[in-house]
Amino acid sequence: MDILLYPLFVLGCIVLFICCFRFFQESPFWGTAWVFFLVIALTYDNLILAFGRLIGFGETLETLSMIRYLFHVFLIPSLVFVSLDFLRRTDARWVESIIVKVSFHLYTLILTIVGIFHDFLWVKMEAISINGIDRYIISDSPFSITFFFAIIPMIFASVVIWRKMEWPFLILGCFMVISLGIVSSLLGFYALGSFTELVFLAVLVLTEYKLKQEDYTSNLFEA
Repeated sequence: MDILLYPLFVLGCIVLFICCFRFFQESPFWGTAWVFFLVIALTYDNLILAFGRLIGFGETLETLSMIRYLFHVFLIPSLVFVSLDFLRRTDARWVESIIVKVSFHLYTLILTIVGIFHDFLWVKMEAISINGIDRYIISDSPFSITFFFAIIPMIFASVVIWRKMEWPFLILGCFMVISLGIVSSLLGFYALGSFTELVFLAVLVLTEYKLKQEDYTSNLFEA
């Protein structure tokens, strides 16, 4: 079953890539760039999983899988940057405080360092074949500490966006990716985790589109 799903996930990632590439060219906000990089990482992730059986277990697939996890380690903390940029674009004045900016950057640095050790250096890769997909997983660390801490600022940002813009989709996406991510890890249904990641990134892209609307900015100044 999964062997049929992952090509669809790759197709979904390509659609997001095209949308993000347009946003990346048009948007003056640096948060857009981080969303774009996350989409690239997810596209690579699903490509390796889709072609894992074709590549076969061995040094090549293991190396490609290690690159997958390196993307996770270095790009998942960028959700903190995206959260900060989303907050800044809602015209929340306190976001421009030096203390707030330094706190977000320090938090991102700490998450990256923790992720390097907990989610990469101190783990063991295990080869498994499940539902037609050959893949390498981290056997010692089924849950990514980095992700759960990186999503906290995004939840906070989603609440602010919900209140200011009546846009509940981001907070729904946050809780969906957490809850279904836990379920997929506990049950070993990894395709569900990949699907929720794709939906979550789609929500980020839609939120990007919502935040860049000029009529919203105009309303803020007119208020």
